[in-house]
Amino acid sequence: MTTFSFGGAVGSGFAVIARNPLAFLAWCVVYLVVALGPLALMVAAIWPQLDALATLAEAEVAPDSTAATQEMTALMGQVNALSMLQWLTGLASSALLIGAVFRAVLEPQNSRFFFLRVGRQELWLALCLLVIGVVAVLLALFSTIPVMIVSFALYLAGPGQTLSPGVGLGVGAIVLIVLGAMLWLFVRFSLGLPMSFADSYFRLFESWHLTHGHAAKMALVGIAVSLVATLVQLVVFVGFIVAVVAILKPTAESDFTTLTFAQVSPVLGLAGLLMALVSVFGTVLYSAPLAEIYRQLTPKTDDLGAAEI
Repeated sequence: MTTFSFGGAVGSGFAVIARNPLAFLAWCVVYLVVALGPLALMVAAIWPQLDALATLAEAEVAPDSTAATQEMTALMGQVNALSMLQWLTGLASSALLIGAVFRAVLEPQNSRFFFLRVGRQELWLALCLLVIGVVAVLLALFSTIPVMIVSFALYLAGPGQTLSPGVGLGVGAIVLIVLGAMLWLFVRFSLGLPMSFADSYFRLFESWHLTHGHAAKMALVGIAVSLVATLVQLVVFVGFIVAVVAILKPTAESDFTTLTFAQVSPVLGLAGLLMALVSVFGTVLYSAPLAEIYRQLTPKTDDLGAAEI
């Protein structure tokens, strides 16, 4: 049975960055503009409402007063409208960046424009990402059903009723089983992303056959990549905290609710840059192994011709 290299899959993300450092920086810029641009717009738009709410709180105005209700209503309206825009641009940036990583692995000769394109491959990839996201949300909701059933039973039993250890362990086991099943299903269908990209068609369900016999090894690749990504995120987070302390120079008497947008903007700018670097780095680390595994498991046309001869 055809297999793939564990080390090659884990290290494929680092190999992509090492071979294409300028492309990696270009992907960070794309993430800043497409994904974080609307988020910056959201922060700038809602800052006056947040400042007004802070002023009302300092004046000890009741939260259910007319002024506070109006400000909160205006804030929620803006957040809801901009959240939809953020979701759409997030999906677009994911399709663009994951498509670029797939192209760097599967089509390294197509390196113009830093592997970035807007075409059929990205559209089918976006559709696959959308389907996977919807299914993940539904499965996550499904995993909460045992907890909801137990909670409802305790509510009907009346006050003073407690959860027995056996029932608690049973609910926890069911949740863990559901989460494990979600992970297993994701692994089995994960190669549908590079397959859809390579074929410019919706190939999500075809991944089931291709990943047969490789799910455990692919899960180990995911665990190894997750450990590396988590370590990098921790280092960046600690560096960010140190930088924030250096910029704001807080003291025991500091009141952060009085900070203006101009005072906070350097911190927000630094946070945006670090978020772009960490997010794109994580995208490469998680996406490149999928493309590399797909490349190794899929025989080339030349190889098939040679085998037939």
